[in-house]
Amino acid sequence: MHRDICMDVLCRKRSFSNFEIEPLCNGTDEIGVLTDSFNDMVRQISGLLKEQYKLGYEIKDLEFQVLQSQINPHFLYNTLDMIYWLGIDNEAPDVAEAAKELGRFYMLSLGHGETIVSLKNELDHVAAYVNVQNMRFEDHFKLTIDVPEELYDYKIIKIILQPLVENAILHGIREKSSESGEITIKAWLEDGVITISIEDDGIGMPEEKLGTLLTRREKNSGYGVWNIHERIQLSYGTQYGLRYTSRLYIGTTVSITFPALL
Repeated sequence: MHRDICMDVLCRKRSFSNFEIEPLCNGTDEIGVLTDSFNDMVRQISGLLKEQYKLGYEIKDLEFQVLQSQINPHFLYNTLDMIYWLGIDNEAPDVAEAAKELGRFYMLSLGHGETIVSLKNELDHVAAYVNVQNMRFEDHFKLTIDVPEELYDYKIIKIILQPLVENAILHGIREKSSESGEITIKAWLEDGVITISIEDDGIGMPEEKLGTLLTRREKNSGYGVWNIHERIQLSYGTQYGLRYTSRLYIGTTVSITFPALL
């Protein structure tokens, strides 16, 4: 009789909504012991499914924010304004060059909808961004890319480097009295891991801010570095991501690590 009641509950009460299954009834005999084990197993599976669902939701949320960031209205507006005044003042090829670089920047940003691109694509994206910023700010920024060509074909999550370079310019170099400076990008492969360093000679940051960059959303950090760090870790694992070092009034270096994949 006890078994019949349990089987009836199993047939009528089992529900997979929200990854939940109602516990089976149990007793004190050997069937009850097996039922307890089954219920424990169901709870563990439910917990794993919820965690997997949460992880998938977080990835989709981050992907959506990346999609939003691909067309930054503020940056686009300022650049178009710059193109307008170049046309008024010069009636010269500068206008065509500015439009060309802007088009290149957005072409590389949007691509063909891929989320994973080559390292060469990311470096070209950065170069286009800095070229446009130099047109706006009269060549105040020197970009040096020191990356071996044999690393160009390795894959990287799209729009990882440009936001970090943007932060270096807006929150580092532009904060200096001269509003000019240099950014150096290097990369190397070691033990199956690619490391990219982005070094600037900007204003730097105090230690208390440095300690919060990867733990919370900074309101004034543009496209937040927390987003990039989380995207890398969600995609590749917690052993990868960003690492910041900085010296106040000297400059800042951010290192990005990710697995070497072709």
